[in-house]
Amino acid sequence: MTTLARYHRQRRVTRGSWKARFTNQKINYRGSTKPTAPTLTSISPTTGVHGAANQTVTCTGTGFVSGLTHVTVGFIDMATTFVSATSVTFVMPLSTLVAGTQSVNVRNGTLFSTTPKTYTIT
Repeated sequence: MTTLARYHRQRRVTRGSWKARFTNQKINYRGSTKPTAPTLTSISPTTGVHGAANQTVTCTGTGFVSGLTHVTVGFIDMATTFVSATSVTFVMPLSTLVAGTQSVNVRNGTLFSTTPKTYTIT
């Protein structure tokens, strides 16, 4: 595929009452409701032991959207389970992450929360 063909290739996504068109990494919204950046209030638990079994972590906040909200640990997108507009969960892979602190954040599409939280692996 040529560069020009890749540039003009588009993908449309419909979520609820809004539509988004992805064009060369830009998002143009159409419809009555444009998604907003979520707010991350807390995560639970906040610590884990390196090498232990994977751990389910609950993220609490506001503005979570089914099918659109994702959790990132560091710069890695995690498989996220939508629970409600105020809660999502993900599995922290304790066996593969190194000991130390990891930044946990949520995003709706390209809109990130401005309040990331810290998860500590000992």
